Amino acid sequence: MLTRAMVPSIATRKTSDFPSILAASFGIGAFGLALGLTYPLLTLLMAERGVPSHIIGLNAAAMGIGIALSTLVMSRLTARFSPGFLITVGLLGSAAVILAFGMTDDIAVWFALRIFLGFNVNAVFVLTEAWVNEAAADNIRGRAVSGYAMSLTIGFALGPLGVPLFGTASALPFAVCAVFVSMTAIVIALLSKRAKARTGIAPPGSLKQFLFAAPLLVVMVMAFGFSDWTMISMMPVYFLEKGMAPSLSSTMVSIVHLGMILFALPTGYALDRLPRLRVAAVCAAGSALTFAAMPFLSAQGAGIWITLIVLGACLGGVYTTALTLLGERFAGGMLVAGSAVFSMSFTLAGTLGMIGAGAVLELASHEAVPVGFAICFVLLLIAILSTKQGD
Repeated sequence: MLTRAMVPSIATRKTSDFPSILAASFGIGAFGLALGLTYPLLTLLMAERGVPSHIIGLNAAAMGIGIALSTLVMSRLTARFSPGFLITVGLLGSAAVILAFGMTDDIAVWFALRIFLGFNVNAVFVLTEAWVNEAAADNIRGRAVSGYAMSLTIGFALGPLGVPLFGTASALPFAVCAVFVSMTAIVIALLSKRAKARTGIAPPGSLKQFLFAAPLLVVMVMAFGFSDWTMISMMPVYFLEKGMAPSLSSTMVSIVHLGMILFALPTGYALDRLPRLRVAAVCAAGSALTFAAMPFLSAQGAGIWITLIVLGACLGGVYTTALTLLGERFAGGMLVAGSAVFSMSFTLAGTLGMIGAGAVLELASHEAVPVGFAICFVLLLIAILSTKQGD
């Protein structure tokens, strides 16, 4: 296992580079908006056409192929271009793909577009994670990362609202999202001119090194990706099964992310004041309990709304803690490698979750989905409690 002596630390940074932090936060917000809209919107469009649940899950999972392909060339790209440039190009490419979704209803074409979308958004995901940690001093790292994560969840929360706001009968939601993402790319291009922090270049073999150096962080991100990505794509179908109207079922995704937004900064403050693994344990336990409660709650009652807000707070805390620990323990090329592993872990877990949830919805009770998530976070809690602070 790599030690802190073997991996350069950026905890010694005395001042934070706020233009870089701001640019990274804007970039991940646009990333969240793009995924937050396309996943539930495409899911509902396919469900309205009678597409089987397992095909819906496979279509959503196709984005993982693009993310994997992008990760393979990430080290070459970071060696030649600045993070601001790559994030700008990734956002503009994502906007073009989102616009293309609204120009066709061919499911086969949507599979290809999902792959292209994954390729573009991966650059945004990996580089903004590394960039915000490279730019933040350790004494405010938890708050900087929580603000970054809050931007991500604001995008995730606003995205699904495009369904009830613009409907599913036209390409308007795709067009509006594409315009917003393009405008964000321009803002980042301007901010990056003032940014001082630069991401490193991931050395050969660094992805494997990181896996052995920080297995718990990888597991934390996988647990978050397994639940969050699956909820974005499959939660509308889950609540349809519970008897909700289509527009309201899509809104439930935003309620989860509302919890993430409301508790992001308090979580960041806790991460800068308390042992960070202790914060992770509380969030994992809360996630397990809220998922376990969902099958017993009525879709029409107020209890489900409160539960989803608490669930969002806990899920967001798991991801924010993992990202804060990443920046605390790694720097330079290993920080980029860690962000790339986070992206792959998030994607792999989300892909498996979407495929599994689609199959469960089709073959078993829809209430088996939150039960599966609860078990996932119980296992994560055990892993965290088995790890010493600083390992």
